Amino acid sequence: MSMSIGHNITLPSLDDFTKLQFLLDLKKEKKHIDILIDDLKIRTPNQAQQVQFLSGGNQQKVVFAKWIMAQSKILILDDPTQGIDVEAKEEVHKFIFDFTRKLNRSIILISSELEEIISLCDRVLVIHEGSIIIEIPAKDLDQELIMNYAVGGKSNTRSNHVA
Repeated sequence: MSMSIGHNITLPSLDDFTKLQFLLDLKKEKKHIDILIDDLKIRTPNQAQQVQFLSGGNQQKVVFAKWIMAQSKILILDDPTQGIDVEAKEEVHKFIFDFTRKLNRSIILISSELEEIISLCDRVLVIHEGSIIIEIPAKDLDQELIMNYAVGGKSNTRSNHVA
């Protein structure tokens, strides 16, 4: 948190910015950081700003930028919108959509917000007492169905539609 936005973003990808095996190409690094700050709309005076002084939503965007820079294929997000304002939440949802649709990558989303799950997921695995009890495709998702399985129930009305 005490490191700059720029250092946070490029830390896992430093090899991409080295020349002669030990020197950083600072211009290249700065250019890539600026692109991600702009693309993710990170509100900051500059890339030298310490992450700890950003809002929760902007801190979250720095984390996303880091893993985009690292060219991650899969992200595991655990309640990524918890504790952030409505505008930041919309931006996180846009990031999730863009990461999966535009970059053709995957996200495992864990969320306590059923509306978030239903609006963002292609499928949902419901876990009860440590075991996956059902996989529900996006076309069959609704809050009542998910909650019914989450508490250990079975769905009589829609069980033919999910598997």
